[in-house]
Amino acid sequence: MKGGGAWERDRYDRFVLGTGVPFDSASETRGGWTVGIGGEYAFTDWITGFVEYDYHGFGTRTIAFLAPGAVAFNFDIRENKSVVKAGLNFKFGWGPVTARY
Repeated sequence: MKGGGAWERDRYDRFVLGTGVPFDSASETRGGWTVGIGGEYAFTDWITGFVEYDYHGFGTRTIAFLAPGAVAFNFDIRENKSVVKAGLNFKFGWGPVTARY
C-alpha cells in the first residue's frame, strides 16, 4: 500500500460548438492526494510481473475562463482519477549474489 501527495498541471479549453475553434481557456497546477495498492510476482529469477491500482483525488475547484473581451466565466471542475498499471520487468545480468570485501 502507498499514499501521499499528488500534483498535476491542467489546461482546459472550451470550443465554439461545432467548429473546433477555441473560445476560451484556463490552466492551473492542482494539488491533491493519492492512495494505491499493488503486487508483484516473480515468474523466474529474471522475469517479474506487476499490477498496481492508484486513486488520485484532486477535489473540486472553481476555475475562471477568460473569454474574448475580458469576460470571465466561472466553472466548478471536479477531478478524480483511477489508474491501473500492469507490466513485466526483465532483470539483465542476473546471477548469484556474492559479497565482496
